[in-house]
Amino acid sequence: MNVKMTNPLRNRVAVFLCTGAFLILYSLIQLVTVKFRDGIFIGELNISATTMAGIFSSLMVFVCIFMTCIDHIRGSVAAYCLLGIDLLSLLIQVFVVKNTGVLPSFPMVFVGLFSVYIIRRQFSALEMTAYTDFLTSMLNRRGVVHEMERLIDKNISFYSLYIDLDGFKQINDNKGHKIGDTILCTLSERLGTVQNHKGFIGRIGGDEFLVVIRTTMEAEVKRVADECIRLLNEPVSGGDDKEYSVTATLGCSLFPKDGADTTELIKNADIATMYAKNLGKNKLVFFNDSMSADIVKQEHMEELIKRSIANDYFFLVYQPQFIGADKKLRGFETLLRMKVPEEGIISPAEFIPAAEKSDLIFDIDHYVLDRAMREFAEPIKKAGCSYMLSINISARHITSPDFVDDVKQAVERSGFPVECLEIEITEYCFVASIDDAIRNINLLKEMGVKIALDDFGTGYASLSYLSKLPIDLVKIDKSFVDNIETDETACDFISAVISIGHILGCKVISEGVESEAQLDLLIDRECDYIQGYVWGKPLEYSAALGVAGA
Repeated sequence: MNVKMTNPLRNRVAVFLCTGAFLILYSLIQLVTVKFRDGIFIGELNISATTMAGIFSSLMVFVCIFMTCIDHIRGSVAAYCLLGIDLLSLLIQVFVVKNTGVLPSFPMVFVGLFSVYIIRRQFSALEMTAYTDFLTSMLNRRGVVHEMERLIDKNISFYSLYIDLDGFKQINDNKGHKIGDTILCTLSERLGTVQNHKGFIGRIGGDEFLVVIRTTMEAEVKRVADECIRLLNEPVSGGDDKEYSVTATLGCSLFPKDGADTTELIKNADIATMYAKNLGKNKLVFFNDSMSADIVKQEHMEELIKRSIANDYFFLVYQPQFIGADKKLRGFETLLRMKVPEEGIISPAEFIPAAEKSDLIFDIDHYVLDRAMREFAEPIKKAGCSYMLSINISARHITSPDFVDDVKQAVERSGFPVECLEIEITEYCFVASIDDAIRNINLLKEMGVKIALDDFGTGYASLSYLSKLPIDLVKIDKSFVDNIETDETACDFISAVISIGHILGCKVISEGVESEAQLDLLIDRECDYIQGYVWGKPLEYSAALGVAGA
């Protein structure tokens, strides 16, 4: 197997060879100087021992400068040693041997020492600049990697603690980079005060930091992580007379257990951070091998999503919704499906979570909005706008500052009657950002868009918030409907949810209704609308038009 030598290793070998060669050459010169005191005759040319010593000193200075240039740390150390030996030899020649002919060599040696000092200092300054983050003055990614490589070379075990600030991108997007940079500098100063014996910290990305902890004890890592979280959670000023709260997600990898080089260690710490995000804010997760398989699966699914968007492997089906009292069509819920040639049908339960972990969820939302409204714009107009088209939107998108404009543009492109559009949201959007969600919902309502709250009762929304929101429809999740035939508690719960929905001034729809018994119980409890296999399965576009009478 051919092994390619890295630049640092080549530099060390070069320094070692130069030093060894000059030590051997130096010994030979000394022998020649002692044996041939009158000089060496080459033809008619007589080269004196003094001249030989001067030539050797000049050559040594040149090579010492060369070694310092190729490796300013090890090369300069070797250069100092060689020049020191030469200086000592010259002193012996002058004061012991009483040979004053070597005096002209002294300036050359001192020039060499001074040159090596200047070159090393300049290289150190350049290295400091190359390894320092321009904004926070702490180590940058290159600097962190360099320090990690030094520990790896010495085979010293350490933990890599990856810190990702939650929601910092929103601060930059909404408040501007000036405020974001001010907050980032303050947080960096706080992280720099964390007690971490012989460890170090650096900024390796926009809002990402890496703390290297020289220990093999998880308890010490948890202590450092807790201190980082505490410091980050303290309110921070953005320089605009306002205070901001920041949380963090942390992942950790261990050398050499979780990686043999810096790339693998940082990647695995980042993977652990992704897992920590699923647990909530201010969480720490240690990497394990099973996470890698999940990441491979995530990357594969992301690739399929990209291909599906590019090659139109996505398609829509529409599940009808009916008025409970008379079974008249109320509208359709838009459902997304994926069919990849090599993979077949892929369930939304697989690709939607993968998309939500990346920005691909925005691309999917755009696809569904555009296609659904384009397909139903004319049929709904011909029907006199007598039914609704409901479209699910991700929690991340509904809180995006661009979402309302996205909807407006989709409406304009398709010519869809906006009063027949219903946007389905989940309670998780309020967890992501309550203020942004409420702002966007109100703007959509001003446009004439209806709002449906999906999976009511399964999330975390407060009733005090829901009572203030202009929601038109509450959807009861299928999990509550499944057991109402046999479970009296489930029946009571359904009744309570329907009552709450009506108190909030909303209509109520139950999804996942599969039997006549379930249907009767829901209608008895005054559920307004029914959605489920009992009256209608998801339909392809042409079949949905048939149900709508188009």
